[in-house]
Amino acid sequence: MRIQLNLHITIFTGNSYPPGSAPIFRRKTDAKSGVHYTADLTDMKQNIMRQGGDTA
Repeated sequence: MRIQLNLHITIFTGNSYPPGSAPIFRRKTDAKSGVHYTADLTDMKQNIMRQGGDTA
């Protein structure tokens, strides 16, 4: 549950949790599709492991 909350915060603020870690989602603006987010799976996995979660 904690991981889902962290991802939710990251999507809407562009910041990551815990503070100081790399953003999981990177905001990109596209002329055709508007704003969308791309996930950096490496950072996501590191953040999950840092929080003691399961990456499987």
